[in-house]
Amino acid sequence: MSVALQRCVLNSVKSHSVLGEGASRQTKQDVMQARFLSCLICVWCRGVVHRDLKLENLLLATPNDIHKVKIADFGLAKKAAESAMATICGTPQYVAPEVIQVRILNKL
Repeated sequence: MSVALQRCVLNSVKSHSVLGEGASRQTKQDVMQARFLSCLICVWCRGVVHRDLKLENLLLATPNDIHKVKIADFGLAKKAAESAMATICGTPQYVAPEVIQVRILNKL
């Protein structure tokens, strides 16, 4: 799997200053969701599964430009066809409860 590095602003989508306040906040969130889904479809079409999606891994290419959202940190990414992806991984605070439950049951 090739790796492409791009310079992005250290302003993650999680930053509330990017979204602002008021009525336009929802519109901005909608635009960012659409851009994120577009990026995700692009990744999936290449047969890659990210496996650690979270707000901290969504970056803006330029400051305060919500139209250029980038997905970062493909450290846990895998080609979809490589295996059944049975490895439990991801950021603990973002892992689904059912994944944690499976991990606990496997230790018994």
